[in-house]
Amino acid sequence: HSRKNPLIIGLNETIEFKNIQAKDIRQATDIVLRDADEILDEILSVPDSMRTFDNTLLRLDDLYDLISKVWNPLELLSSVSNLEAIREVSDESSMKIQQYYIELASNEALYQAVLAYSHTNEAQTLNKSRKRFLESELNDFKHSGHGLSNDKREKLKEIQNQLSELSMNFENNIIKFLKIE
Repeated sequence: HSRKNPLIIGLNETIEFKNIQAKDIRQATDIVLRDADEILDEILSVPDSMRTFDNTLLRLDDLYDLISKVWNPLELLSSVSNLEAIREVSDESSMKIQQYYIELASNEALYQAVLAYSHTNEAQTLNKSRKRFLESELNDFKHSGHGLSNDKREKLKEIQNQLSELSMNFENNIIKFLKIE
């Protein structure tokens, strides 16, 4: 009964797509979002005076990597699975992950943590790629409404969620159209 979830894999392991069931998709999504929350809590628990690239930005990158290991295969399944149930559950889980990212990007405490790190001496001396990552994160937060009033930020989140749903529906309609041809 302790069947391994085919979407939760280790380094250099192959996803066995033919073994994936709808419940695996839901379970893997829940697992990675729970694990991502643990990483987020870990990042937020660091006092600003103790912030480093490793305990703030690198951990944030770990969070993104963790989610992408499940989300990327879901995007593929959503597009190419010949089972409608798998495509639908992949879409549902994809939306759940997109909503998680929208919430993450609008998380004030996370923004303040990254901003606090950006003011450290270490941040001033980062190599080019790390500096680019820091700047990219700060820009993403800005584009997610940080600096706007709470009302405007909530409206932006609403629009981003609608856009995610419309985008997914658009992709699905293209796929359906191409299958008809």
